Amino acid sequence: MDNENDPLDTDTFKGAIRYCLKTLTEKYPHLKIIGVTPCYRFWSENGNVLYDSDTHAIGGMMITQYVQAVEDVYTEYHLPVVNNYANAGINKYNRLEYFAIADGLHPNAKGREIIGHRIGSGILENY
Repeated sequence: MDNENDPLDTDTFKGAIRYCLKTLTEKYPHLKIIGVTPCYRFWSENGNVLYDSDTHAIGGMMITQYVQAVEDVYTEYHLPVVNNYANAGINKYNRLEYFAIADGLHPNAKGREIIGHRIGSGILENY
């Protein structure tokens, strides 16, 4: 997740984000940047949900840890971030409203609309 000895270590999740933000803000200081966290997701097989991001680790970490990492790094750079995991309203109880059962990663039109509105609102609120 992070390398305390090298905060710009691009082999780590947080280091790669820091490296991108540092590079962009130094080269293009006029840019308006906003972060976006991952949203809820699930894995399915043959029409059955196997597990979801509330219970399943990815790369040894829970998705909430990746979400927190995005928020932490953007806060270090004093940049806004939209938390789609906690605040998009998508969860295990309503997931099929926003995803097809066969694809728990890519939201359907309704899911994209919610996430798009959240990102748009974040841009308007911050810029």
